[in-house]
Amino acid sequence: MEQKKEAGRTYLWVGAGLGLAAPLIFATRFGLLRHLETPWYFSGISALAAIAIGLALFQRRTWRRAILFLIVLIECLGSTAMLAASELEPYDGPAQVGAPLPAFEAKLAASGEAFTEADLASGTQVLVFYRGHL
Repeated sequence: MEQKKEAGRTYLWVGAGLGLAAPLIFATRFGLLRHLETPWYFSGISALAAIAIGLALFQRRTWRRAILFLIVLIECLGSTAMLAASELEPYDGPAQVGAPLPAFEAKLAASGEAFTEADLASGTQVLVFYRGHL
């Protein structure tokens, strides 16, 4: 009887840990570290969590495991929908690859001092645009 009670407990804990880790990693990277790239890892970690909890539920069917499985499955589907909806529209602004740089005015991030395209040194330059970032 004791062996049946223990059935799938490792899968349950691994799945619960992964299910909790995915949103914590996302919140840490986005909220604290300001890493605003697409959270591709969220869906993968949530899917692994759902699989692990599903295996635990298969080995021993309890209502707690079923509820946890549904919660993690909703997390997995929600993160996948968020990832699918995060595609940006094609850029059609004034700065184009290979074209001369249009007139602009911006501020330096470090000092807040204004500069224009005329302030850039002559020669080859690389100007990076971060679309959708804060």
